[in-house]
Amino acid sequence: MSFIDKINEYKDNIEALQAIDSMEVYRWMISLGQKLTDDPLSMDGRLPKNQVSYCQFELYVDWEDDRFKAYSDALIAGGYAYMLLDIFNSSPLDK
Repeated sequence: MSFIDKINEYKDNIEALQAIDSMEVYRWMISLGQKLTDDPLSMDGRLPKNQVSYCQFELYVDWEDDRFKAYSDALIAGGYAYMLLDIFNSSPLDK
């Protein structure tokens, strides 16, 4: 799946959930945030240089084990991070 296709897949999911109920988007984001905890960024990667600036919650992103990984102490922020990681990790490195 291409980078754009992956983005459109998430966009379509969000639009479909919003059509049902805006709270469904948050429930889905929380479920994605829970998935992020399955294989989070290691403690070694949770350094100030890897912390996302201006995020209300602790959110760290870094390249680890040949892919992007993240950690967040908040599930909705983690859900956004999960989407971005999925998009970027699904794309070839040369793109």
